[in-house]
Amino acid sequence: MQPAKPLRSCVSSARLRHAPLALVQYGVFFQLCRANGIGFDVAEREGTVFALLDGFQREALAMLTVSDTLQNALALFARNVRVIQKEVDVPAVPAPSIPSCTFTGFTGAAAPASNLDSLVRDIDAVYNLAALNATAEQPLPLPLAEDDAAHEEDARAAHSAHSAHSAHSAHTHK
Repeated sequence: MQPAKPLRSCVSSARLRHAPLALVQYGVFFQLCRANGIGFDVAEREGTVFALLDGFQREALAMLTVSDTLQNALALFARNVRVIQKEVDVPAVPAPSIPSCTFTGFTGAAAPASNLDSLVRDIDAVYNLAALNATAEQPLPLPLAEDDAAHEEDARAAHSAHSAHSAHSAHTHK
C-alpha cells in the first residue's frame, strides 16, 4: 500500500504586471529568483512556478505558489511579489521635459505600470481570512457582493428544486 500523498494548496495569478520587468532579461530574472530562494522543489512538490506571458514586452507574467497549507501558499506568494518588486524596481527618475513633443491619437486610460502593490494588499486580506478560518470551529462565510448574493439565491432555489424532484423520483420508483 502506498503512503497517502500530502494535500497541497496553491495560489496563482495570471496577471502580474510590473513595467520594470521589461528591462530585465529572463535569465537575469530567474537568477534573481534563485538568489532570493524563489524556486520549486520537485521532491517536496512545493514552491513557485512562473509562466512567461509576453516574450516581446516582458512586463507581465503568471505565478503559481504551492505549499502544504493555504496560509503558507499565500505567504509565499506575497513574499515572492515583494521580492520581485524590490529586486526589479528601478529608482524613479523624472522624465525629461521636451516641449516640442506632443502625443496625439491616444484615447482611453493607460494601463497601470504595476499591479503588485494592490496584489499584495489583496493577498494579505485573503491570508487574514484564511487564518481566521483555520482557527474557527466552523469556516467563516465569505462576504458576498450583491451579484454574488443573487447568484447564491438562484443556486439554492435550483438545488431545492432538484432535491425535491430527486425525492419525488425516488419515491415514485420504489
